Amino acid sequence: MESTRFAELSEFAQQTVQMAGRTMGLSAGGRGEVVDLGVAGLVARPVILNVEEQKAGARVTLGIELTAPHCLRVETLRNSVTGVGRSPEEAVLQGVQVLMESGLPPVLAGLAEPPATPRWSGQTSTPDGAGQVAWEAYDGPLEVLGKERARLLAQLTESPPFAVYGSAAAFGERPLAWLQTSMVRGDDGSVSCNCVLNGRPWGEAWRYLRQMRFPEGGGLLFFRQFHLIRARLL
Repeated sequence: MESTRFAELSEFAQQTVQMAGRTMGLSAGGRGEVVDLGVAGLVARPVILNVEEQKAGARVTLGIELTAPHCLRVETLRNSVTGVGRSPEEAVLQGVQVLMESGLPPVLAGLAEPPATPRWSGQTSTPDGAGQVAWEAYDGPLEVLGKERARLLAQLTESPPFAVYGSAAAFGERPLAWLQTSMVRGDDGSVSCNCVLNGRPWGEAWRYLRQMRFPEGGGLLFFRQFHLIRARLL
């Protein structure tokens, strides 16, 4: 795809983020290539990472970078999703919807003043064992789709995957970490996972999710959730 087309889609994504923010009640406003979300000092920069167009439709990988003041410095959070649609624009719309409605809420909760009550908290040792890290985490909405949706939702509610790898997620090398985990079982029974911590694939969650059992029964099943983790050395 030509670079001009990528630029057009990036501009469209920026406009869509701005509109989505206003729909959510934020005072979002465009500023060049970024969107000032008007809350907690958050600034968003959406980026088109990849576009695939076929006769059946389009797939667009949409990245987003959030910057925000935290502990007297500016922190950067990154994540990405893949949107699908009949056209690249429709795929961008879907991607922005996921990032704003599912990815942004835990960030807003964790950066609020004062912060909201965290869903998770704990202490753990640093990898070298020389120090201690206190952490707390905020959940985004849990997305669950598929024929056995109710059974999967009950399973995830009773045994949240984050309870297993939450402490490890505190070592995102920064005071703030933005985690996305998702898993899908296809109609043919194949299973795939997507685990991203601050914009990079993260094996800790992937290894756990690969061992998780879906409810019995055929058909598509899918879940996804975002988290924000705040960590500090003790």
